[in-house]
Amino acid sequence: MISVLASIRPFWSGKIFTREKSVELRKTYPRAACGMPFKVYMYETKPGAGGVVGEFICWFVERAARRPYQISLVDGSCLEPNEIAEYAKGKAIYGWHISNSIKYDQPVPLERFGLTRAPQSWCYLKKEA
Repeated sequence: MISVLASIRPFWSGKIFTREKSVELRKTYPRAACGMPFKVYMYETKPGAGGVVGEFICWFVERAARRPYQISLVDGSCLEPNEIAEYAKGKAIYGWHISNSIKYDQPVPLERFGLTRAPQSWCYLKKEA
């Protein structure tokens, strides 16, 4: 199973941990993950923890090319269709379907994953903490 590190704002990571958010929307997805599932480590951006606060398994990636967006993406992402359209800017987006989210007791520094800085969106990991 491949692993990626994704930068996520504290507001959204909180919704993932409470299971309110079941789909993470991204403009791309790990192509090397054709054989689902893949593990996602969540880096909580500042002013949050500024470290890896948890993980989840992405068991399915759903593609959406344009409106109307699938109900699973709208409901699961906690966003309105107009917010999704604004984010997508006319291009395809991908819904990473979330399962088995785990919140760590303490944030894990990026250095433990062999990284010196967080990715803009996400990156593949060669090393797990």
